[in-house]
Amino acid sequence: MPCSNMSEVTDARLMAMIQQGDMPAFGQLYEKYGGFVDHAILSIAPSLGRAEVEDLCQDIFLAIRKGAGKYKEEGKLKPWIYSYATRMARQYRRRWAIRNRILGAMKGQRIAVAHTAEMAPDVGAMFHLDMGKLLGRLSEVQRQVLVLYEQDGLRGNEIGELLGMNVNTVWTHLRRARTVLTAQLESAEESKGV
Repeated sequence: MPCSNMSEVTDARLMAMIQQGDMPAFGQLYEKYGGFVDHAILSIAPSLGRAEVEDLCQDIFLAIRKGAGKYKEEGKLKPWIYSYATRMARQYRRRWAIRNRILGAMKGQRIAVAHTAEMAPDVGAMFHLDMGKLLGRLSEVQRQVLVLYEQDGLRGNEIGELLGMNVNTVWTHLRRARTVLTAQLESAEESKGV
């Protein structure tokens, strides 16, 4: 049964509608959580280009639609989506690394990780590339905590719930991530003579 005002639909109702094949409900889910999934992907695989992130995001939402029947309403749709996103991003990252190793071995050299050919040569793309390199220096959990806190605006207890850790551990990872990034940024500024 279609709903006239999709913005008022709860997550539980939205998932029930998706389980029944309601495509507008699926579009609403994508609209509501698409940015969140993008950030989850980048926290796991920060060196991916924009086109790869978009493709992987679509694949994740298709998997979510296919697996909608497995969702049990517990008021925790966001963690459920996050687990899909991070699991698939890790799988993609592993496949991508294996592919590059194979291609590198075939050519007798290493393959560069940068995706500059796919990025537009503007300031935003250059910032994304630099931040991708910087985020790549963090551990996976540090990237996840940093992105969830800084980009998605989640509170410590929400991050802890998503990642299955207590709030003190969240703050420790966030502090360590900021320390690493600050040191890297200061080092880059010194080398450029800023």
